[in-house]
Amino acid sequence: MVGLLALFLMASKKQTDIIKETFEINVALSDSATQEDALKLKSQWENSDFVKNIDFKDKDVEAKKFENEIGQEFLAVIDNPLPHILVLRLHANFSDKIKLTDFEAQLKESALVSTVDYQTGLLENINRNVRKLALILIAITILFTLISIALINSTIRLSLFAKRFIIKSMQYVGATDWFIMRPFLRQFFFYGFISSIIAIGALGAIVYGLKKYSISISELIEINSFLIIAATLLVIGCVLIWFSTAFAVKRYLRLQSNQLN
Repeated sequence: MVGLLALFLMASKKQTDIIKETFEINVALSDSATQEDALKLKSQWENSDFVKNIDFKDKDVEAKKFENEIGQEFLAVIDNPLPHILVLRLHANFSDKIKLTDFEAQLKESALVSTVDYQTGLLENINRNVRKLALILIAITILFTLISIALINSTIRLSLFAKRFIIKSMQYVGATDWFIMRPFLRQFFFYGFISSIIAIGALGAIVYGLKKYSISISELIEINSFLIIAATLLVIGCVLIWFSTAFAVKRYLRLQSNQLN
């Protein structure tokens, strides 16, 4: 369950990044700007860390498209009223760090820029909603993690409860704490490893099913994300069981014989 939540969180982050990187900022250039000026400005802005890519819309090409759409050749009557336009898209990781109003002012520093147009508040709303969703998913993940820890700890303690007299007998004959703990640590570490592998296998089967039968979801689940989650589950499962076993055995080693009952 924890793995599924983590995978859903990563898929949500990927989907959000895709949405952010399709967000367009339309920069209309002044009437005096030539095609050469537009391409030079495009090349200059593409070197910015914020910008992912820029599309150049030539005003003559756009005017021809508009004539074809309306079925009238207005360019024969009037001069082309359309400006050259640069369409900017930002990197997703920078969309969280910049304010569009500041970025707009930065773009307008060029004398060639006439207007900057974008959907006001859209990017801010996306970032705000993503933060809320992330907090909810993280809280649920932490809750299920705590429940898992409690269940694992209780299971180990119940298992060792049946062997408490064996543990105490080994202590009475002079065995060191580490010698007593070692077989239990080895046994439960193996159980934790097998349980983690089963959980990873089940998670992998779910991911495989989603990728096979849902093209849209398959784009959101990257193999690197799955491997990170799988490695995390494996490490946490083994380490958690190891420490839970150590604490449980230590508890019985500290008890007196009359307290074992």
